Amino acid sequence: MPYTKRIEIRWRDMDGFGHVNNAVYLTYLEEARDEFYKRVTYANQHFSAGTQGWRTDMGRIYIKYGQPDEVVRNPFRFEGPPEEIWYYYRARYTFFFVDRDGFGRYEIDDSRSTKID
Repeated sequence: MPYTKRIEIRWRDMDGFGHVNNAVYLTYLEEARDEFYKRVTYANQHFSAGTQGWRTDMGRIYIKYGQPDEVVRNPFRFEGPPEEIWYYYRARYTFFFVDRDGFGRYEIDDSRSTKID
């Protein structure tokens, strides 16, 4: 699973010609690594249901895209199992998670999840 993190270049990271100092790239990698491990820890704390949280569908999506902009929870549905919908407005992604067995093991519903390009 590729992981990307948007890092803004700071004024102090550049030389007088506007070039990024080569040593600064290691700082960028450290910042991305720290953010990645924070997300893995969060996923393990909040999405573990019989397995490690980073292995679940919700955990994988959280690690890759971060905190959703909006979460809609539908725990009591007459027409189907409980679901949770995550919206990422800037990236224009919508992920539907369904708890098919009723034990909190939400799985992604690929047929309804959208990625609009």
